[in-house]
Amino acid sequence: VAGVGAGDGGRLEISAPNGTAALDGAISGGAGPTAADLPVDTQPVSGSFDLDVATLTDFSALNTKLNAGGFTESRHLRIRSGDIVIDAGDTARERDVVRARDVRFVADNGAINVKGKIDASGVRGGSVELWAAKAVALRNGGEIDAAAKGTNERGGSVLLATAGADNATLRLETGSKIDVSGTQTAESGEVYLRAPRVDTDNDGVADSVGVAELNATITGAGRVDVEAFSVKTLAAGEDIADINGFDTFIPTGERDRLTAQLIGANPGLGQQVFHMLPGVEIRTPDSATALNISGTLDLKDPRAADGEPGVLTIRSAGDLNVNGSISDGFSDPTTNGILFADGDSWSYRFVAGADLGSAHASALNRNGMGDFRLAADKLIRTGTGFIDVAAAGDIVLTNQKSVIYTAGHN
Repeated sequence: VAGVGAGDGGRLEISAPNGTAALDGAISGGAGPTAADLPVDTQPVSGSFDLDVATLTDFSALNTKLNAGGFTESRHLRIRSGDIVIDAGDTARERDVVRARDVRFVADNGAINVKGKIDASGVRGGSVELWAAKAVALRNGGEIDAAAKGTNERGGSVLLATAGADNATLRLETGSKIDVSGTQTAESGEVYLRAPRVDTDNDGVADSVGVAELNATITGAGRVDVEAFSVKTLAAGEDIADINGFDTFIPTGERDRLTAQLIGANPGLGQQVFHMLPGVEIRTPDSATALNISGTLDLKDPRAADGEPGVLTIRSAGDLNVNGSISDGFSDPTTNGILFADGDSWSYRFVAGADLGSAHASALNRNGMGDFRLAADKLIRTGTGFIDVAAAGDIVLTNQKSVIYTAGHN
């Protein structure tokens, strides 16, 4: 799938969700050979590689082959069983260096260990996402570089997420590094950590957050967010009628603990960079055919104790029907609501046809079943948050007044 002349590289997709892939032959996906003669801002992109397998026997060998083949635009790997290890190397083998502008690795039933380097830097800031059921660890000596090197460019983004299986946590160890710096401003990149709230003593109240260490050296971050989420699985046929039961409690002392670790490792970062957001994840049973949001969800008031807004994630194994408006950042959830002048707002993830067996919060099933529908005259909006909508089937906004938007501040 390599480009010719000054052409773009193509995309190689390999899917064997119940098996593995043996790539013993040569693969090539680089941009055309004359691409280097073009100005930096007009150069074509290199190849992309997508892999979905049950198991992967040798990540290092695959990574070496992809580097040599020029697949440096994107690498998306979903490994359904087993760990992903980006190795530090030793006297017998070189250090693993993943080279791609857009990296997304998912270990559905395993862990991800970064001992080597992920290099997503380039003219523009890169994107790195690591999702695992178990631990995600950036080990001593491990590096993630998503910095922008071009002129007047925003920094990159890094997301590390664990589902917390087997009491697993996120670990950003002392001696590890993340660079999301840009050239537009000194600190314009983003680091986003997602981990569950944990009830270690089984008293029904969360008392910790699954981030064991936040001791990495972080360069160029305008925000470092921790989404500390809880999960509620609905009964079969149960609707979401209101915001009752949306748990925004952050365990006592956890924000201070992680702030101290972050600032201790990065004295130049101000405390205003750090945000601990209460995550509310609601999901259906695996067998559900549909989830209905039957009432209005007005999120202007639910906040953590320190005033931080939350992140709402709704994962339906079947259809997701939004029959009521969902709003934050406004005085009320109708079209007459007045946009607030300041303050951060809730973010949303909506997933129809969710693959609930995946560690990735927005993963979709492979059968194409699961539509997202926003009812007539209903809205989904927020002020400063993000809105992600994913569906295995169709995405339907029922009429011209069915709208989804972010509004910022007044």
